[in-house]
Amino acid sequence: MPFGDLHRAAKAVGGSINDAYLAGLCGALRLYHDAMGIPIQNLPMAVPVNLRSEDDPAGGNRFAGVNLAAPVGIADPETRIKAVRSQMTSRREERAIDVVGMIAPVLSLLPDSFLESMAGSVVNSDVQASNVPVFPGDTYIAGAKVLRHYGIGPLPGVAMMAVLISRGGYITITARYDRAAITDGPLFARCLLAGFDEVLALGGDGRATPASFTLDDSVANGGVPQ
Repeated sequence: MPFGDLHRAAKAVGGSINDAYLAGLCGALRLYHDAMGIPIQNLPMAVPVNLRSEDDPAGGNRFAGVNLAAPVGIADPETRIKAVRSQMTSRREERAIDVVGMIAPVLSLLPDSFLESMAGSVVNSDVQASNVPVFPGDTYIAGAKVLRHYGIGPLPGVAMMAVLISRGGYITITARYDRAAITDGPLFARCLLAGFDEVLALGGDGRATPASFTLDDSVANGGVPQ
C-alpha cells in the first residue's frame, strides 16, 4: 500500500503508522476468527519497541518487547487504533520495560538450564508484529533498483509473525504463520487485505493490494519467491 495512504489514515484519528499497522492486523485477525466461527475479543500480541536514544553508540540495536492484549474484537477501525495507541503508550512508559537489558550481564553468568526454566515461565504471545526500518535511500542489486522489500520473519515460539517494511513510498506487510494455527490460507489472505482496507478508509479511498508473487515451503529452506 502507498505509505501516504496509511499515514493519512493514522493521522486522521491521532495515531501513528505503527498504531494503524497493528490495528489493521487486528482487523484481519478479527475477520478470520469470525469467518471460522470462533469470535474473540483480545489476543496476546508481542511488539518490539525501539529503545535507542541519541546517547547510544552508532552500531547495534537496543529494543525490548512489549505484550499487548490486542483489541481484535473492536470492529470500528478508529476505536481500534486508539485502543492500540493507549496500550502502546502505557507499555512504553513502564519503568521495567528494559529490565532484560539491565540484567543481561547477570543472565550471561547463569546456567542454560536455569535460563530455559525462566523462559518457560513467561506468558507466550500468539502473534508477534514487527515494524522494520530500512535504509531510506535508493538501493540496487546488480544495477537493478529495489522497488519493494518484503520481510519474511521467523516464528520465535509464536503462531504468526507479521512484518511491516517501508521502502520507496510503499509499505509491504507479510504474515508467516504455523499452518496448524491458520488452516485456511486463502481466507486469511483476504482477511488481511480487508483488515487494512478498514483502516485505510479512515484517510480516504486507499486500498491494500496483494503482492505479485506467491510463497511456498521452499522459501523457508532457502528458496526464492515465485
